[in-house]
Amino acid sequence: MLQAFDTIMQCAISAQEVSRNNIDEPFRYECLCCGEEVHIAAAGSQKKSPHFRHLRGNSDKDCELYLGSMGIEGAIIAARKRSHNHSEIFFDISQKAFFISISFSEEKLNEYDCKSCVLEFQAGYGIPAYESVKITRTNFTPDNPVLFPLRLTSNDCVISVVGAGIRAHYKILKQMEFPTFFKIQTSDKSSNRAKRHTDGIIYTNTHYYVLAQQKSYIEKLLHYAPEVSLGDIEEIESFGQTIFGAMAVISSITIDIRDTLRFFGYSLVKSEQVTALWPPVFSVDNALCCNARQLFLCSSFELCAKSNISCEPYVNLVCCLRIFYADILVNQMGYSIVSESAEWRKREIEFIHLADTRHVAMINLILQGGTPTLAMLLAGHADITISSHYSNSTMTCPAH
Repeated sequence: MLQAFDTIMQCAISAQEVSRNNIDEPFRYECLCCGEEVHIAAAGSQKKSPHFRHLRGNSDKDCELYLGSMGIEGAIIAARKRSHNHSEIFFDISQKAFFISISFSEEKLNEYDCKSCVLEFQAGYGIPAYESVKITRTNFTPDNPVLFPLRLTSNDCVISVVGAGIRAHYKILKQMEFPTFFKIQTSDKSSNRAKRHTDGIIYTNTHYYVLAQQKSYIEKLLHYAPEVSLGDIEEIESFGQTIFGAMAVISSITIDIRDTLRFFGYSLVKSEQVTALWPPVFSVDNALCCNARQLFLCSSFELCAKSNISCEPYVNLVCCLRIFYADILVNQMGYSIVSESAEWRKREIEFIHLADTRHVAMINLILQGGTPTLAMLLAGHADITISSHYSNSTMTCPAH
């Protein structure tokens, strides 16, 4: 397939762009048809064009024949298919208890509500459910997670949707014999909630809560001070036994730390930062926003278009159109803009489309001596009669 959905940039991206930027991260790209994970193939090949493929053993014929015509709408739908039932494991540091976060998409919530489905929690296979919750709009809202405490007698947890034939088995800790990292939700050390880390990548200068069955594995991280900052090791009663936990922050990468984490099943990666220098930004729903046309950034890594930064957002498009019409056509060329509303300057220019800028460009081309045939080719029209309105419009344009 020639396109996939980029879960980081939240847009459809072509295999050519991924190959050119040389970035192929695990879990990042999803199939536009089925929503399953895909990876880039033939990136450096001289015989085949770059393309996306499903992981080995997870291929589908219809998906492999897909040529990338679905666009962003299809990508969003495919992403939603994968997140119909979404769950995450959390550890509350203050309560010393495990929780699971469960959310349903609107489509699945309606389906389960109509079928009178029930969500059941079990401490393992063959064990009676210790909690049952009806899946209704009273107990759930679409795409909003709900936390449920887990009563654990082992490292296993079974959650079923009775009435829909769905059962999921969870391992709370990644490996009982090795440490499991839970990422603290904010950089504030006073935060009490940490989410289980599942992608196997540990970042420097990031706050984690580490849990392990054996205290010695956590104490082993103390050998790497001051690169590793470790809090007090706490005893936690869970899984019918005593496990151990402590806060940890890795400030830099050394060979010993990297090898130890690799032995535990993790990869250590340096965290990167992007700082907004000017103008000032403000926060809305944990996102930094800016009303200016330009934003100056200081980045600790190279910014690559359509790889780790989006250079063509809708807001920038609106700004470009505003500059083109208000600054260039009006102020520099002396044209006037006719609008049904006299208040157009007080809001975004919503009535302007890309086709309008193309129309003005084609008129300007003909006024400077370009032929109607050239205007037809540049505009992408198949018939010159479709482009005839460009020539007709030049009759009413000023001589200059």
